Amino acid sequence: MSKADKLKKAKKYIFPMRYYIYKNINVLSEKIERKAGQKLPKLRAGLFYYRYIVLYKSILSVLKKDFRKIIKRYAKKDDYDTALIGDKIWTCWWHGENNAPPLIKRCLESIRKNAGGREVIVIDRDNISQYIDMPGHIMEKHEAGLMTTTHFSDILRFSLLAEHGGLWLDATMFCFRPIPDSIWKMPLYSLRYFEKHTTPTAREQAETIPTATVGDSGSNGGRENEIGYLLYWVTFAIGGQKGHPLFCFSRDMLVAYWEKYSTLIHYLLVCYPMRLAYRTVDKVKRDADAIPSYTTDSLELRWIFDAGRAYDQNEIDALANSDALFFKLSFKDKFEEYTPNGEETAYKRFIDGTMTYTLNTETTL
Repeated sequence: MSKADKLKKAKKYIFPMRYYIYKNINVLSEKIERKAGQKLPKLRAGLFYYRYIVLYKSILSVLKKDFRKIIKRYAKKDDYDTALIGDKIWTCWWHGENNAPPLIKRCLESIRKNAGGREVIVIDRDNISQYIDMPGHIMEKHEAGLMTTTHFSDILRFSLLAEHGGLWLDATMFCFRPIPDSIWKMPLYSLRYFEKHTTPTAREQAETIPTATVGDSGSNGGRENEIGYLLYWVTFAIGGQKGHPLFCFSRDMLVAYWEKYSTLIHYLLVCYPMRLAYRTVDKVKRDADAIPSYTTDSLELRWIFDAGRAYDQNEIDALANSDALFFKLSFKDKFEEYTPNGEETAYKRFIDGTMTYTLNTETTL
């Protein structure tokens, strides 16, 4: 056996081993970080930095080497056929909309109401084949439980956008007002807002972390973060032109990853191909940098629900008239419907369909 063949054979085992090590280091450090809480702030801060700076760099480096052929193929090409901007809104509830929990149904109602007449398609296990031809190994690993529906939906959204264009919204997205026409004229769109911290560490994190927001994972989510940065994008609200390289690149890399492996190196795997596309494909960087930024966090409504305080009409009206277009909720959260004094909360009004809000002079249910 030649030296080159021996090296090739060694790499076959080295890469899976590194994936396994990084995956378990991340899980372990996250558990320790959670237990450290506020009692050991320095340890917590150190683990946070390790998970979101050091570990991310290591995983990104491994993925870059492992899928370098895909990266090279897209980096060399710049004549993308992206003339068609889709006019459909895509979302997914795998077990069917009729089986969705109340929060999901309220969110889907709000999306349809504010779609501006555009078709809203809810993908489920029965209709998926009408819109996309998902690779066999992806369907098999999802059905076998090796891939969660969350990670399956990452491939689904990029496949739909690559082939059809349009706008993807998670089924947990709530819309207060009509989706503006300007979104449909952009080659690439996503929620992009700036968290208000501009420390050197924040800037380093923004250049390193391949994700939309730290709040997507770990115990440092939401307002507990002491590090903020301008978001490049979020995967729960993203859209653009049919055939856009961000969608095609991310789809191809995720499909290749799951063809080669049956274990997840990191919960936010979807963010790595997006970050690599931004770094290596000129059009992705140009279009991403042109996405307008907002000042309102997309998690604000979730925080209001989580606070469990009495319903405040002024609070809801202010949020409805903020510059945020979509608000991210979670059907897994357990929100209170009443305060300890028996008053209805915003979540109670939301679920009952009695949460009103005023857009300028128009009151909407």
